[in-house]
Formats: sequence, structure tokens, C-alpha cells
Amino acid sequence: MKKFRFYQDQKVIKWERLFFEITAENIEQATAKVKELSNEDIANFNEKAIKIERIESLTDTGKIMDLGLNDGNPTLQIFNDNGQLIADNENAEPQGAYEVASISVEDLEQLGFDTTNIKNTTLQQIARKMVLSDVYWINLEHTAKKSGLKFKLNSNENN
Repeated sequence: MKKFRFYQDQKVIKWERLFFEITAENIEQATAKVKELSNEDIANFNEKAIKIERIESLTDTGKIMDLGLNDGNPTLQIFNDNGQLIADNENAEPQGAYEVASISVEDLEQLGFDTTNIKNTTLQQIARKMVLSDVYWINLEHTAKKSGLKFKLNSNENN
């Protein structure tokens, strides 16, 4: 039998650890500078006060990116040895699934909440709790009925 070579490209989400040093007068100034940069990719800074030592890829945290996070574009592609695309996962999203919980800072501000120091993890926790709450499922049933969906004939529920 003959052997044929292929390769797979995959777009992944993973953590990387970047080790760096900051030149400052004292630890307080260095810490203040780190806090200023907390929302930035330190590897992109071209400052003499910041020196990148090394970057480690935390491979055990890797996960193949969902198509939804890549604007519906493929996140897995298989090529032949000549670089020709053979297959991808462009149409691999599970049928019948739709992302339902998306919370933004603006949503909370419209309700009157102070979002000055809110973190993305807090938004994620709120969205997760909303999906897990009983009220969500009651509202889902009510909204689905209002949208014209009917129960299956063998269902015990009334239309």
C-alpha cells in the first residue's frame, strides 16, 4: 500500500505565559506600570523599560476555536502535501444550536448598574447564571409560543 501525507491547521484558544521585566525606581512604580498595561499585550510594546524574557505556550489549556468566535470561518483545515485544501470544518456547527446568552456592559448600564470596574469574567458569570435560571426557561417557552412555535402532538403541554 502507498502512503500519502497531509497536514492539519487548527485555530486554537490557549493561554500563553509571557515573562518580562520592567525597569523602574521601585516595586511600586513597576507594579503601577503593570496595572496600566493589564489590558494590553505586553509583547507588542516597544518600550526600553520593558524587556521580554521568554514566552511559554501553555499547551494543556488549548482548545480548538469554535466557528462562532471566528466569524463562521473554518477553524480546522486539512491540506494535502502540496498545500491544497482538502477539507475544513466550516459547516461543522451542531445543527439546532444557537448562542443565547450575550451580556454587554451597555446592557447593564441601561439598567442603571455601575460598570466602571466590571471584568469580562463577571459578564460571563451573569450570562451563565441567566441560562441556568428557571426564569430563562420559562421565558424561552413563552417567547417560542409567541413566535408561532407549536408543541409536538404527543406533548403533554397545551398549545
